[in-house]
Amino acid sequence: MTKAPILAAAPLLALALSIPAHAADTYGTVAPATTNAGRVIDVTPTTRYVNVANGETVTIRMGGDSFTWTVATKSNVDAVPLARVAPEGSPATAAVVYVAPGASYHNS
Repeated sequence: MTKAPILAAAPLLALALSIPAHAADTYGTVAPATTNAGRVIDVTPTTRYVNVANGETVTIRMGGDSFTWTVATKSNVDAVPLARVAPEGSPATAAVVYVAPGASYHNS
């Protein structure tokens, strides 16, 4: 076995590792702007936290910017910094998003 195929793939691997994965992929998805959200959450510079439910779709407004997010976290994730899920270029915020279990996860 030669090392040539491995060495040839090294630049591609380095490029793939240098592209940061957006954290929203881990915590759900940023939905298209045309998506109807269940509710709108206004975040100001003084907002410390917001509450959402797993599986919920919300529009978050920060100043003049907004994005719609469908929350989809693992069951062991109950909090995430809002800055981790906001699209690049969104206003900076120190708010934390607390994620409650979604209704579909409750046993009746």
